[in-house]
Amino acid sequence: MCTVDLDVVESAPGAAGRVPTPVQLSAYRVVQEALANVHRHSTARSARAVVRVDEAAGCLEVEVVDDGTARGGTAGTGLGLMGMRE
Repeated sequence: MCTVDLDVVESAPGAAGRVPTPVQLSAYRVVQEALANVHRHSTARSARAVVRVDEAAGCLEVEVVDDGTARGGTAGTGLGLMGMRE
């Protein structure tokens, strides 16, 4: 089991709530898939997800990091985060 911390960093109060709904959903799915990958493919005991919203720049950034290393024999199919790129 892995503990997870989540931080939302906004350029202005409420900025995350003003992100268009489809973009919010996409960010949610990216974080969800990244954390699932940490669970499946890493020895991590903790992970941290940071979502940054910069309204002036029109940007939303997601960062997920963990404290583990890759577990052997857990190669993916390429349909997770890489598949989301499309």
